[in-house]
Amino acid sequence: MSDRYAHYQQLKFDRPHPRVLRITIASPLKLNAMTAILHGECSRIWRDVDADPTVSAVIITGSEKAFSPVATWSMNARPATIMSFACRG
Repeated sequence: MSDRYAHYQQLKFDRPHPRVLRITIASPLKLNAMTAILHGECSRIWRDVDADPTVSAVIITGSEKAFSPVATWSMNARPATIMSFACRG
C-alpha cells in the first residue's frame, strides 16, 4: 500500500483487486460514529485518491455492523472530484 494513505488514523485501506482501493471506516466509537478525526479524514481522502494514478475504483465500507455512507461521505465529497475520479480509465 502506498505511503499516500499511511497518515490516516480512522480510515483503513486495502486492495481487493488491482486498481481498486477499499476504504474501511474504523472509528473507535460505537457503530463507527463520526469523530472529529474521522470527519477531517473523510474530507481529505478524496484529494489523495484523486491524485493516486493506481486507483480506478473505490469501495467504501465500515468495520462495524452499521454503516451510513450518506451521513459520512455525502457532505464531505465534492461532486466534481467524484465524477472526474469515476471517469478515470
